[in-house]
Amino acid sequence: MATFEAMLDQAELIDFSQNYAIQRPVNVIDSFFTDEKTESLMAKWYSLTGNDQIPAIASVHAFDTEAQIASRVLPKVIEAEKMLIKRKINQSERLQQVIERGGFNNSLLNDILFNDFRMLADAVKDRTIVAKAEVLATGQMTVKENHLDIAVDYGIPEEHKITLDWSKDDVDYLGDIQKVVDIATEAGKTITGMLTSRKIISKMMLNKNIQTAILGTNGSGAMVSKMQIQALLAEYFGFSEIIVSDDKYKVENADGSTTMHRYFPDNVVTFYAKTGTSLGVGLWGVTPEEKKQGAFTQKSMSQFITLTQWETPDPVAVWTKASGLFIPVLPDPDSLFICNVGESAINTLSLQNDYDNVDDKGQDNVDDINDSKKAARKTNKNTEVVE
Repeated sequence: MATFEAMLDQAELIDFSQNYAIQRPVNVIDSFFTDEKTESLMAKWYSLTGNDQIPAIASVHAFDTEAQIASRVLPKVIEAEKMLIKRKINQSERLQQVIERGGFNNSLLNDILFNDFRMLADAVKDRTIVAKAEVLATGQMTVKENHLDIAVDYGIPEEHKITLDWSKDDVDYLGDIQKVVDIATEAGKTITGMLTSRKIISKMMLNKNIQTAILGTNGSGAMVSKMQIQALLAEYFGFSEIIVSDDKYKVENADGSTTMHRYFPDNVVTFYAKTGTSLGVGLWGVTPEEKKQGAFTQKSMSQFITLTQWETPDPVAVWTKASGLFIPVLPDPDSLFICNVGESAINTLSLQNDYDNVDDKGQDNVDDINDSKKAARKTNKNTEVVE
């Protein structure tokens, strides 16, 4: 019977990578950062600051006089290295014995293999959504996993980070939102929408102040809908949308257990000022594995995630890996207004995953290897802060 590796060649792996749908329309976080790809490892972008939406007025002059000279705010240049994201799985000696004893045909084996591809590619893609969500919720992107400790500060002004108490039933939501709108107006921004959780929207539905504003004094106590709240905020503040994010992702721990995390925290409301279809860019790059596949071409622009496969002689195993280079880019940090509304603390992803450091050993030996690695683990970490 053919092995998994013999059933596919590198051309099929590349074809899968280039036809992998990188955008996730079902995950609302993706709509804030359009996925693009460049060839360089470093990401460099201009951070637009200042009241760019409100120009300083021109002055009246007498004829035959020199015009007033306008000033220009130079954009801040931010440079950061793209993150290397990768995950792998193996077809161990034990698994290959089980497959042979089970008498699986090549068609089924092919389905299993492509399911590995999909699962690994999705794992890389989902980590990028985590990064995008963290920028929207905190104004930063942090990496605390696999002995890396990195933080990228996107330069959200401190006055755009607001604390509101939305823990009580009689919250003046409209008054608090007006405060945020006033801050945005002073910054020369027009808020176009808000990103929050179902938990916050549900509390707004049951809020008597909101109910009265929508239904009148006789409607106090009658629950309103999200659409009615959206219409109210459109009428009061000109918001075009309310986006709710409750999606979760799964993290595999070193001991094999899993934990669930939210992409966007349930105690944060982010108001934003969109001037186009998105706020920023999810910038991908060329992985080390892709560089080995040949020269960068126009078709490479659609290969966001690289899939590779190799065989090890001892233990006899076939490994499949997905990898990607990625960083979120936020050109206009003044466009975000992040409100912490209390209750639970923001949940920042922190991983120390030893599975990435197994060094191509058989899956049966993972526990023993992890125990030895934990005992010998060094305490020093790589730290980099990008201002």
